[in-house]
Amino acid sequence: MDHDHPLNVSKSTAPITRDQFMAFFRSGTFYEHMSDDDCREIFATVLKGGSDLTAKFLNELLEDYSVEDVIVVNTKTLDWR
Repeated sequence: MDHDHPLNVSKSTAPITRDQFMAFFRSGTFYEHMSDDDCREIFATVLKGGSDLTAKFLNELLEDYSVEDVIVVNTKTLDWR
């Protein structure tokens, strides 16, 4: 890891706090220092469980990223909301 990277923490330094991480995540600095692979890894692992993945959430995500040719449908209700 780059020594100038905002999340660089040595063994003698306390781990970053939630507030520090969230401030970094919400800043433009996040995008300057994180690779596309880093962002995909965070996205793929950050949710706590399967209950976080609803048709509504996934469709909102697809809409946020302007993906127009995919719809997620809840197979139990055949609902996409």
